[in-house]
Amino acid sequence: QKEHHPTLHGFDYYFGPYLAGVLDLANPVLQENGEKQTYDRFMTDVFTDKAIQFIERNREQPFCAYLPFITPHSKYVAIPGYYEKYKDKGLSDVLAKLYGTIECFDSNLGRIFARLEELGLDENTVVIFQSDNGPNLTNERSERLTKSDWATRNTSKLRGNKTHIWENGIKTPCFIRWAGTFEPKDLGFPAGITDIFPTVLDLAGIDYESRNHLDGASLVPLLADDPSRQGERVALADRYTF
Repeated sequence: QKEHHPTLHGFDYYFGPYLAGVLDLANPVLQENGEKQTYDRFMTDVFTDKAIQFIERNREQPFCAYLPFITPHSKYVAIPGYYEKYKDKGLSDVLAKLYGTIECFDSNLGRIFARLEELGLDENTVVIFQSDNGPNLTNERSERLTKSDWATRNTSKLRGNKTHIWENGIKTPCFIRWAGTFEPKDLGFPAGITDIFPTVLDLAGIDYESRNHLDGASLVPLLADDPSRQGERVALADRYTF
């Protein structure tokens, strides 16, 4: 609905689906701050182009870009150059579409990292990557995974799937990258979506705790290995003791 448009809630610029819930990856109908247009390319490629253009326009000042690729999501599509390689591996049509879509996403994410480096912004930009749910067992009727497909798809072998509150429905990856500052490591530490906002504020040097009560806690003490903040790390660990 118009009253929920991002530009009415703090965003200066919006590019995305023209209508909420319309997720056509091929030939998507999109809008740029309300201007409607149909594109003859895949949504993931178009999103990446627009994200890079946004970064280029704002390279001389601090910026925040929220980039939900909406993929992989039904309905799955066979993206030329990606779909065929997985069919050639003997995977089902559904998995070939799914994995091809994921690889297309990975390639586009690589384009963004490469452009940040080319612009000299990679060591001054924090990138947070995460998913909103675990793997899905069934989308459209034509996209139901067989038992064999699910055995291949469910690499974690956890219980449940998307829409379930079992671990496989709610446990997702989260990668926080700050080139030149955070060393690559696996924290293996439970965190939640409410932790992202205080983490971003902390990274930006904004004092938020004295002004607002937030449900989440900053993850920076865990990411930075800062001895002066060891006490915060202990407090954060205690908060997530189940």
